[in-house]
Amino acid sequence: MNVSGIMHIDSPECRTLTLADPLLGKAIRLIGDFEYGAHPNTEDFFFSTIIGQMMSNTVADGIEKRITAMCNGKMTADAILTLGMERIRSAGVSMQKAEYMTLFAQKVKAEPQFLMNLAEKSNGEVLKELTALRGIGNWTAKMYLLFVLNRTNILPYEDGAFLQAYRWLYQTQDTKPTSIKERCQVWKPYESIASRFMYRLLDYGYTKWPTIYDAEAHYE
Repeated sequence: MNVSGIMHIDSPECRTLTLADPLLGKAIRLIGDFEYGAHPNTEDFFFSTIIGQMMSNTVADGIEKRITAMCNGKMTADAILTLGMERIRSAGVSMQKAEYMTLFAQKVKAEPQFLMNLAEKSNGEVLKELTALRGIGNWTAKMYLLFVLNRTNILPYEDGAFLQAYRWLYQTQDTKPTSIKERCQVWKPYESIASRFMYRLLDYGYTKWPTIYDAEAHYE
């Protein structure tokens, strides 16, 4: 899987997923080809995800826009440290999140090659290094692996949007990590590709229908 481009549903990866998981195959055919790309490997990804933790997208977007404006257009470690915690909090960020953002900025400032070096490490090593930082949990680390480093074998079962699409596609309320990992075992080694299709079920509005079969009947 390239860093950016078009996901073709007749690619070897998508054909493998369709054969391994017929329900996912229905979603793949329904969604069709789509463009994808990696978030730039920059500090603002982490500041953005810290802001968005346990918060609606609408509220988080508003706060992020205010802080980005304070940072003259881009949230960098230098800009965050220049602002200071009180100004960060004035944008609507909690004391705890302001502390997490400051600590992350200090980490990047002290180790300028930190983010660049992560790209050379295994998934497990990236998860270990990131989650060792205060304010960075499995969800943030996996979002980084999936959307910044574009790793192909990430299963983001901590993510609310993924879980919403998962419940809808498989018509289940059982979203325990062990259950998801067992059901999605057949996605290996293309969990990230499958997950991108899951996200698009939401983005394209297909989950407003009762089931994948209803969505198929309406759109095909």
